[in-house]
Parts: sequence; structure tokens; C-alpha cells
Amino acid sequence: MKVASIIITIFLIASSVGIATQKRDIIVPDDYPTIQEAINNANEGDRIFVRSGVYKENVLINKDRIMLYGEKNATIDGNGSNVITIYANFITIHGFKIINSGYMNSGIYIDGNHCYIGNNVIENNGYAICLNYSCNNVIENNTISHNYKDGICLYNSENNIIDNNTILNNWNGIVMWNCYNNSIERNNIENGTFLYNSTKNIIRNNFMNGSDGLFLYHSNNNSIDANTISNDGVGMLLWYSCNNKMINNEIFNNEYGIWLCNNSNDNIISNNIIASNNRDGIYLILSNKNEIADNIITSNNKRGVSLMLSNRNRISSNNITSNGKYGVYLYYSNCNFIWRNNFIDNDAFFENSFFNLWLRNFWYNWIGIIPKVIQGRIKIRYDYYSWYAIDWFPKVMPWK
Repeated sequence: MKVASIIITIFLIASSVGIATQKRDIIVPDDYPTIQEAINNANEGDRIFVRSGVYKENVLINKDRIMLYGEKNATIDGNGSNVITIYANFITIHGFKIINSGYMNSGIYIDGNHCYIGNNVIENNGYAICLNYSCNNVIENNTISHNYKDGICLYNSENNIIDNNTILNNWNGIVMWNCYNNSIERNNIENGTFLYNSTKNIIRNNFMNGSDGLFLYHSNNNSIDANTISNDGVGMLLWYSCNNKMINNEIFNNEYGIWLCNNSNDNIISNNIIASNNRDGIYLILSNKNEIADNIITSNNKRGVSLMLSNRNRISSNNITSNGKYGVYLYYSNCNFIWRNNFIDNDAFFENSFFNLWLRNFWYNWIGIIPKVIQGRIKIRYDYYSWYAIDWFPKVMPWK
């Protein structure tokens, strides 16, 4: 009898556990008239399917593992407040049109981890998607447009993936504050990507255009790789930002290509194509010990590379061709190393710059008998005087 009662007890416990953990599919409005009522009555792991229609709601998700799927033309209208607010983990939002949060609020606000936001249309909100202290979320395949403020903003958030979104006609494209180790890849971004105090992020294979390109402020150790940046004020602008890698990007038809300023030191600019920008291809001011190597710097309207008040930088193995005024220009910049570059249809010039080493460059206009003389000038009080630097061992043929 005791054995039989124990077996019956175990069976009842197992059955009750099975019933408690059974996942359900809930349909709105068939099972519940509103999305919020469906969420209120859902258990962890339940899926909520929302039929086509306009739902004027402010949806709050505060329990984990809820999956919310919208049928075609399922629209959530926030009517001036956050449309969807998430204070939970492992949430899915898929296939909705999300509109009308109002100027100061968000289409989707996330304070949670491991959420998936995919295949939504998010427009006419303040912020389209906002992450706050949120980690390990995925935002992909969304169309984010015509929002008053940021397309996507992240605050104090780590290890998130932002992939293959179309982010157009917002005030800003993507903005990150105090963020670490996030990945921004394969997005079409208009009106800028901005990093403030953000470290070790990956920005790769994006297409960026509009009024701003990529802006880093006090942001270090980021990887910026294989992006196409065009039709912006400045393609890449770094302020007080160090140890970043800018590699394999195409930067063209901007006002400036790459601009480093105000102690943006120890950065690497390598293997980029920097072409047809309205002013300078690469412009450094008050920035030191940067590496500019293996780039194609061509057809920029003013200068290929300009160093202003910048010291101990290394410019090597670049193809510097057909820029408007000078291939390389130094202004009050000292102890720089200019080595093994091809200067084709371009020369160099310097002002009040000393102890720079020019070595083994190919010069299209070198006559091949004496060392290459690089013209410059110095200013003493109010007068300018000609000055010269020497490349003692110019290359006879272009470097390959």
C-alpha cells in the first residue's frame, strides 16, 4: 500500500508540473481582445499571435519568455506614450508596425536581456528602439524610419547585436552612451552613428550616408571595418578617441574623409579607399602617434593627408594620387615618419614643421639624379622664408 501511494503521489506531482509548464499559443483578439490582456494572462514560454488590425495600446511586458508575433498589418499605436515597454528577459517582438509614441517616448523601450526584436516597422516615434542597461539582445531586419530622435539608442548596454536594419530619415541613426562590446553590422544607416564613452564595439559592413557619418567621442578600442561612408559632412570624426582601428572602409564624397582631433592618439587607419572628398582625405589636428598605412587616397579636392599640430605619426605604404593641392601637408607638425608611399600627380608641402623623416617614397616628379627635395616654408616673426626637407633615397619605380 505504501509503495502504491508513493507511486500515485509521484504521478500527481509530475502531472501538475507538466500542466504548469505547458506552453500555449494565444491569439488576439480571438482569445483576449487586447495584447495587454493576453500578456497578463500568459505564462513564461507562451506565444501570443496578434491578428491584422490597429491596436491602440501601451504594451507592458514584465514577465520573462513571452513571444509576441504580429500578423501582416498588425499595428500597435502608442498614442503618445511608449508603445512597448519591456522589463523582462528572453522576450520576442516580431512582425509589427509600431507607431506614435510621442516626441519624448520610445516605440520599443527595453530594460532587459536576451530579447529579440526582428522584422518590425517602427516609425513616427520619439526614439524608435531604446536599450537601457540591457545585454545580449538582438535587433535585426527592422525598418526604422521617420522617428523624431534616434533610430536606435543604447545606454550602458553590452553585448548587443544590431544587424541588417534599415535606419532612415531619423534625427540620428544609432547612438551609444557608455556601451561596451556591441556589434553593429550590415545596416543601412542615415544621419550618423555616434559613440560616446563607448569601448570595444564592432562597426562592420554598414552603409552610412546623410548629414553625419561616424562620430566617436572619448571612445577607445573600437573596430571600424569594411563600411561604406558617403555624402556626409565628415566620413569619420574622432574626438579624444584612441586605439581605434579603421580598416577596409570606403569613404568618398564627404566634406572630409577621416578627421582625428584633440588627442585622438594611437589609432590605425589602414587599407581604406578615401576618395573624392570635398576637402581633405585624412585630416589630423592635435593628434599623435597614429598609423596611416596601405590606404588609397585619391582625388580629394584639397589635400590627401594633412597634419596640423600633430607629431610622431607614421604615414607609410599609401597610394597618394591626384589630390587637389598636396598629397601630404604638414603644419607645425614634427617628428613624423613618411615612408614608402607612392606620390603620383601629387607633391608634398610643409610649414614650420621640423625633424620629419621622408624616406624611400616614390615621387612622380623626381628627376632621378639627386635626392628628392620637398619644398616648405618657415615663419619668423611676420615673414615667411623658404625651407626644404630631403628624401635621400627616393624609389625609382612605384611601390606595388
